[in-house]
Amino acid sequence: MAARSKEKLANRSLRLVGGSRISSFTDGSSNANAVNDVYDGLLESALAFPWGFAKARKKLAQMYSVPAFGFDYAYSLPSDWIFTVSVHDNDSGTGTITYKEEQVDDKHVLVTNCDTVYIRYTKLETDPNKWTASFYDAVTYLLAGELAVPVASSESLETRRTQQGKRRMQKAQSRSAQGSTPEPRNRGSWAGSRNRWR
Repeated sequence: MAARSKEKLANRSLRLVGGSRISSFTDGSSNANAVNDVYDGLLESALAFPWGFAKARKKLAQMYSVPAFGFDYAYSLPSDWIFTVSVHDNDSGTGTITYKEEQVDDKHVLVTNCDTVYIRYTKLETDPNKWTASFYDAVTYLLAGELAVPVASSESLETRRTQQGKRRMQKAQSRSAQGSTPEPRNRGSWAGSRNRWR
């Protein structure tokens, strides 16, 4: 597999809307500025799914602050957290617990009555070399959709590239889901998703 980079991805997206190449996200060109404005947010949204290539596991750190009512404990979510896959009270990853994700002291946290918490989650995987080919392709088209108006001043191109990206993202999600046994949904959980393409 040829080495990937976010610059190569961006240039492919720019080519899909007739834009000129960039050397980096910060090269000062109008196209680089347009890419830099939307790339991080788009990637976070695209990753909000239980992707196998971005799955991680961690024992959560209990916070000193506790919820005002309803739950006994609050846990800091990992700094690279994007999407909760499953939550457990044991390191074998079995069973389910009741939890919610909410804000405590201006932090996005997980609250529960369990005094020990383990989490499976999707992390912010920024290295395109670790993505699946289908995910890389989908992000390329979704980025092209975001760039169509600022680069090509074309709303019709924006619609076309975004629709192509959504279809590719659905296929990528379907392929990813085939790679493992589905995770059971935890009791009382909230969907920890920011995915706008589902």
